[in-house]
Amino acid sequence: MSPEQAKGKEIDERTDIWSLGIVLYEMICSELPFTGETANDVIASILKSEPMPVSHYVSDVPKELERIIGKTLRKNREERYQHIKDLWLDLKDIKQVLEFQNKLERTAALNREESKTQIFNATAQNMKQFAEAKAMVQNAVKKSGARGYWQMVLDFTKQEEKKGNFVDSINMAECYARLGERDEAFRWLEKAYEERKTDLVWLKVEPRFDPLRDDRRFQDLVRRIGLPQ
Repeated sequence: MSPEQAKGKEIDERTDIWSLGIVLYEMICSELPFTGETANDVIASILKSEPMPVSHYVSDVPKELERIIGKTLRKNREERYQHIKDLWLDLKDIKQVLEFQNKLERTAALNREESKTQIFNATAQNMKQFAEAKAMVQNAVKKSGARGYWQMVLDFTKQEEKKGNFVDSINMAECYARLGERDEAFRWLEKAYEERKTDLVWLKVEPRFDPLRDDRRFQDLVRRIGLPQ
């Protein structure tokens, strides 16, 4: 959850960029940028604390990549990337720089740099797919309204799952909840609980799960997470 979501403000494309920054940070550092023992601690960390620099966990991380990730996680969204395309272009540029360095090196360092390039290639490709998917779902909204939107998101995510790509259990639960398929929604929420997803600390106040609130399984999950009743 971004700072603006924690404050109850309206979200926009820059909120998505924050979420992508969280993914990039965790992918590179194998750590979450904002943590806490309780839900309130996590919220406080998001609103008040700065994440540890990426270089704290990965000493040889390129400075430019550290800058890019830092910019995605600015608390003031006016200071973040304003459009996903801008983030993708910066990742593309750093990938090209690393590829050029790889051509110059013929030592053991070459292998290390090639591994980094593979990471950036995959990241840049994911950014491109994200933009394409966003265009697809916007078109679905125009044609079929909100239900068409969520069905498009679900179909796209299922395709990614079949390809062996990462599928976020929280997002899958939301899709099914929006479509009124409660059993599937709770199946994915249970999966998120088993995965210890930190996003579950927002379960009780997240409006995207409003369709499930009157179900006893929802209250049971809230209790198991340890949220106030």
